[in-house]
Amino acid sequence: MYKTINLLFITLVLIIFTACSSNENNSDDEKSYDTPLTIQVVPNNNSVIYDYLPLSINFSHSINTTSITIDGTIISSGNHLIWSTVTENNDTITLEPITTWPLGAQTLIIKATSTINQASTTFNIDYLVIESTCSDSIKNGDETDIDCGGGTCLNCSSGANCQINSDCNSVNCTTSVCQTATCIDSIKNQDETDIDCGGNTCQNCNSGEDCQNNSDCFSNNCITDTCQIATCNDNVLNQDETAVDCGGSTCLNCSAGEACQNNNDCTSENCLSNICQNATCSDGIKNIEETDVDCGGSTCISCNSGNSCQINSDCNSKSCISDICQNATCNDTIKNQDETDIDCGGSSCLPCSDGEQCQNNIDCTSSNCSNGTCQP
Repeated sequence: MYKTINLLFITLVLIIFTACSSNENNSDDEKSYDTPLTIQVVPNNNSVIYDYLPLSINFSHSINTTSITIDGTIISSGNHLIWSTVTENNDTITLEPITTWPLGAQTLIIKATSTINQASTTFNIDYLVIESTCSDSIKNGDETDIDCGGGTCLNCSSGANCQINSDCNSVNCTTSVCQTATCIDSIKNQDETDIDCGGNTCQNCNSGEDCQNNSDCFSNNCITDTCQIATCNDNVLNQDETAVDCGGSTCLNCSAGEACQNNNDCTSENCLSNICQNATCSDGIKNIEETDVDCGGSTCISCNSGNSCQINSDCNSKSCISDICQNATCNDTIKNQDETDIDCGGSSCLPCSDGEQCQNNIDCTSSNCSNGTCQP
């Protein structure tokens, strides 16, 4: 604990007895120089002081202060400690301790000597030295305000007096007053993990800035006390992802069962109650590998004419032209509808010629279908 001391003001009345010449016309220069020097301490001994600051003694005098020298010792249980500095300024003598005044009951022995005639006198001042603290409600020691600031006590709150930034909780001392910490003061203060970011008050930090927890970072990814760049494979829910490494505008769509905000977040294109649903051939959504809603692809049924397609097999008509399923006809050179062979047989087209495939006699021009082939 640093040591602090209150100013002790003791009035010393210096009484210089001088012999005057019987001649009334004698000047001050003709004063006698053989008169003894006496000092009277007024009014109180046994004063209580703090142990850190200089001890100042105020006195009145009848001669110039430069005509008096001061020497002395502090006595405490046989341990002598001489003060380090004596300063005279008009009517004040200031005594600086080497480090701190010893605690407890002390006796200050002061010797004053006249430089005019070397007459001297010695007197004692009894006092009690108590230790200062950071909770004594007094501005002492190296505190910059009451019980705060300096190198020992806690930092000061906004509005308190300060000398340097480190005196303040906000680390911002401007015009000798601690300023309120903000998230735009370009100072790392409050619970910020880097300048004006991180912690519970300010916005999150960008990649490369200091952090303590994932929540300090926009990327929600703090590794070795540094915010990492957000990616779609960092196993962290960040960016605008709706689930870990999926959804949003940057990453791939999410699988069934993962969180979503809209259909675009899901592989199935089906977000229900903020959960991606399984894709089906009856969900009214073009998903899976469908070429149109609930049709086409290798999973669902083929599409009707007018629906989108990629290959002929996506269409009922087996005819995909310009990515559109075409109407089946009896002259499209494709075996479709209920044709038994290309553009013949079945209930729509003309009967088939000999050698072409059939299912019944009516499929053949010869009306003779044997073993699946029109016969003569």
